[in-house]
Formats: sequence, structure tokens, C-alpha cells
Amino acid sequence: MPVCLTCQLEVPESQFCNNCGRPLAAEVRTTVGSNRASFVHWGPLALAASALLLQQAFPGEYWANLTQSTFLLGLLLSIFPLLLLWVPGLIILVSAKSSEFDKAHAKASLNNQISLFIYISIIMALFVGTTFNAFATGMPFGNAGPWLVLLVGLLLLSVAGICALVFSILGAAAAGSGKLYKYPLSIRFLK
Repeated sequence: MPVCLTCQLEVPESQFCNNCGRPLAAEVRTTVGSNRASFVHWGPLALAASALLLQQAFPGEYWANLTQSTFLLGLLLSIFPLLLLWVPGLIILVSAKSSEFDKAHAKASLNNQISLFIYISIIMALFVGTTFNAFATGMPFGNAGPWLVLLVGLLLLSVAGICALVFSILGAAAAGSGKLYKYPLSIRFLK
């Protein structure tokens, strides 16, 4: 079934998209998957897993000494993995050799990564702000407030991580079978 790359919807055999009216003559009509399109979904997972393995390979004292040596280095080590997650999608999106199918998957993956970054940033800001407020007002640990905030924050971060894993696997499976995939809960920044 042909897919409109503007709407990212499957449309019945026709010359135009029923939703936006775009001609479908130049659209990708193949059901053969693409390794490059699968890569944009698996790439962030592989980078996150390699960062976790790298962190486990070195003892905690190594990272503590390294990050405490300079503030800038610590900041770089904490932000750099987040920037790497977007690299696979950006490479395919700007590559001249990429097909429209690959670019559509790259846009979907980038939209998901940007949305996930925003969601996690909001969760962390609420968590840090509420915890700071609890300690600034003199709330002792005997009160359940800070612990409840910690529990809810960790639960939301866990849900975000599990959703990212599941949605990336579904996106890679869709790319492998030649279908477009739109991540649930992602904001469409790139259209």
C-alpha cells in the first residue's frame, strides 16, 4: 500500500493522498525494508547501551576524579551522550543518497529523540525543583513529601525509558518491513 510521506499515512491505491492531496506517483511504493531506516531507530539504543557498558567498565572513582577535575569536562561528559543520540538520524537526514523512505524514518526518529529529551528534562526539572523546595522549606526526611517526589520521578523516568525502548524496536521493525512508523507521544518538530 502506498504511503504519503507528507502525512505519513498509508493510503489506498490512488494517485493522490486522501488527506493532503499530494500526488503519490513519486512516493515509495515498495514493501522492502531499508537497513538505513532501521539504523535510525536502533542507533540511539546502541549508543545508549555502549555508554552504559563504558560506565560499567570503569570504576566509580575513575569517573568521579575525571568529572571533578574540571567543571567543563564534567558538563561535557554529561551532555555529550545526549548529543550522540541524534547523530544517526541527522546523518541520514542530510545525506544526499538517502531515499525519501529513509528520510521519513530519520525525521520520525529525530522527533522522538527531541520529544524524549524534552519530556525527561521536564521530569527532571520538576523533580529537582520540588526536592530543592522541600529541603529549602526545612521539611525533614521523616515527612513523606520528598520520598514521594523521588518515587514519582523515578517511576516517570522508568516509564519514559521503557517507552523509548519499545517504540524504537517497533520503529526498527516497521522500517525493516518497509512501512512508515510514527512514534506515539512524539511532537512533530521536523515535518
